[in-house]
Amino acid sequence: MSISAGKEVDPITLTVVWNKLISITDEMGGALRRTAFSEAVREGEDFSTGLFDRRGRLVAQGNFTPGHLGAMPYVVQHLLKQFPPETLREGDTICTNDSFLGGSHYPDFFLMTPIFIEGSIVGYVVNTAHHVDVGGLFPGSQAVQGVTEAYQEGIRVLPVRLASNWKLNDDLIRVILGNVRLPDKVHGDLKAQQNANYVGSNRVIELFRETGLETIDLVIEAILDRSEARARELIAALPDGTFSFDDHLDDFGPGSDPIDVSVDVTIDKDTAVVDFSR
Repeated sequence: MSISAGKEVDPITLTVVWNKLISITDEMGGALRRTAFSEAVREGEDFSTGLFDRRGRLVAQGNFTPGHLGAMPYVVQHLLKQFPPETLREGDTICTNDSFLGGSHYPDFFLMTPIFIEGSIVGYVVNTAHHVDVGGLFPGSQAVQGVTEAYQEGIRVLPVRLASNWKLNDDLIRVILGNVRLPDKVHGDLKAQQNANYVGSNRVIELFRETGLETIDLVIEAILDRSEARARELIAALPDGTFSFDDHLDDFGPGSDPIDVSVDVTIDKDTAVVDFSR
């Protein structure tokens, strides 16, 4: 549904719906934590949740691990390129752990589920969880020393349909579990992630039916506009100019050198350009 030109949402509705969207992502995280099998998710809370609109834009996020959230919007865009909205059906879940598509490392599995109302996609629920093992050279799949190529880091799952009609793809699950050291915990956490998206999808559908599609659209645009305005306000408070910094990442084992990282940040009124090309 297109947004009527010139329409705005009133402040009370904006506040109520915005907080409801955030509460949905928090509830997704609670469901994931309670049903997870591994200590990393259940005790360490190494997971994140997000809610995206029909265009794949992040509009709400749970109060969990922030490290996944920077990558999450990029991963969603890659998933939608591989699985365009017209190819998705209710109950589908698309999954990847491919760090080359924006994820941080192979242990982080991203699950994206479309939300349907009356046959049309109104948004996507997404969560990321760190799995305790995905194969590779060493247990835990996070070794640095001795690892010289991605194939030594574990199983790489390109964007695939993990579930159809809310049922996990048993064939794909067997392939994943056959490449990890702790299959029971990995299997349990994947099911917990799927369950979290199911909870989130149902809550979003309830909210849309209570509030209406047009109002939700107006709220989403207001969220994005206000978020951008606040970010620009903070940037504008900084002095104009170009500021540079150099640092080093650790080496990746004997015989290798530290990795140089250089950045130039240019502030111009309310815009910032971050340049890592130097």
